[in-house]
Amino acid sequence: MNKPSDARIRKLLLGLVPADGEAVGNGALRELFDAAIEASSYKVARDEFEKLKDALITEGALLRGKGCGGSVRRAAASEVLDDGFALQTQEIPAEARKPKPKQENLSLAQVMAQSGTQARGVR
Repeated sequence: MNKPSDARIRKLLLGLVPADGEAVGNGALRELFDAAIEASSYKVARDEFEKLKDALITEGALLRGKGCGGSVRRAAASEVLDDGFALQTQEIPAEARKPKPKQENLSLAQVMAQSGTQARGVR
């Protein structure tokens, strides 16, 4: 068993998280990590998993998820997702700014009185 570099272990851990942005539970990820470490014959301390996972979260490579035992997902997938839905700004039409026909010859106080604003305590 040999001691790999932190970069190599981080790459291994990041490779275990689905690239499509799907979340993976911390328990399942831990099991995958342990199996991958054993298969690669690396020697890694027991607490390295949490340190590396937290470092990847701090860097923004992983995002925390929800769940009883917690979960993580890749951050890059959230930037790539495009469901075709986008908001666009709209201008208020000029005719919408014009006074309504019944309000054309009224003062602001009269308009507010008609709308019931004074009855609600605004004067």
